[in-house]
Amino acid sequence: EWKRPFNYAEGCFPCSSCIEDLMITVNGIQNELMPIMNEFLRNEASFYANQRLTYISDQIDRLKPEIALLDPAVGNRKMMPLEQAMDKLGRESKSLNILYKLERMRDLAKNAQDLETDGSNAINEMGLVGIKVQEVIKDVLDISEALGSNAINEMGLVGIKVQEVIKDVLDISEALGSNAINE
Repeated sequence: EWKRPFNYAEGCFPCSSCIEDLMITVNGIQNELMPIMNEFLRNEASFYANQRLTYISDQIDRLKPEIALLDPAVGNRKMMPLEQAMDKLGRESKSLNILYKLERMRDLAKNAQDLETDGSNAINEMGLVGIKVQEVIKDVLDISEALGSNAINEMGLVGIKVQEVIKDVLDISEALGSNAINE
């Protein structure tokens, strides 16, 4: 912006007339402001000293509690409730952990009892099925004896299948009986 009034790109070169005009203007401004500046300089020292002392006093008041913490007795008194609260929280967390484990063990015991009941019921049902199978086998054997061995031979292939089924039922019945006895 300052280069616009000049015809060349470099702008204004300092010449003696410009410098002299500038120095006269600056000296005039300085002469006008010097009495005001002297007044401020006299008042400034006491004002800024007062401001600084007020600031330092406020900082001291603000830092007194923190400085007091540097005294071990005061620090210990302030830390005691915090340490007690930490101990209490530690005990409560251990207590909660034990309570959780106890609750978990109760749940597992209940599940074990349910499984025991279900297992007993299954064994009882297997025993009842074994009895019914024995009854069916007895009925089949009675029918087989009543018909006689000739009637079974006449049936041919059907007779062989009936004998195989009877044998399988007897094997299963024996297996169920031995499992029921073992359990």
